[in-house]
Amino acid sequence: MSAGGTRQPIMTQRTALIGDAAGLVDSFAGEGIYYALWSAELLSDHLIKSIRDRYSEAFLTYQRDVDLTIMPELSTLDQFGRKFYKNPKLMQKIVSRFPKLLSLVFDVLEGKRDYSKLYKKFNIVKSYGHFLNLKSSIFT
Repeated sequence: MSAGGTRQPIMTQRTALIGDAAGLVDSFAGEGIYYALWSAELLSDHLIKSIRDRYSEAFLTYQRDVDLTIMPELSTLDQFGRKFYKNPKLMQKIVSRFPKLLSLVFDVLEGKRDYSKLYKKFNIVKSYGHFLNLKSSIFT
């Protein structure tokens, strides 16, 4: 199963994939239900428009909408996960010095915030890494 925001074809003229089958899986937490529901909602909107408009091209824009809405978040997750899991001891130090960061992670996992905001906060923390004597290849 593909995960982590790698773009791949998820539809043909008559079929479309959602969720795990489409590779829409959070590589950071390994979660896919949220993205299955999100992609199902997008696909249903496209199907309804297509049927209502007598089988217009609306169905064929599903891939584009997934690429524009879901994929940026999954790509951000992949980037964050690579940095987070690359050096767990360093991440433990960062979280102990910035406890709000852990709270933000849980907010993201609960769907209260999106990952792009968390990633921006992480980059702010990362920029202070040298000041905090937190040295690692994660900061390069």
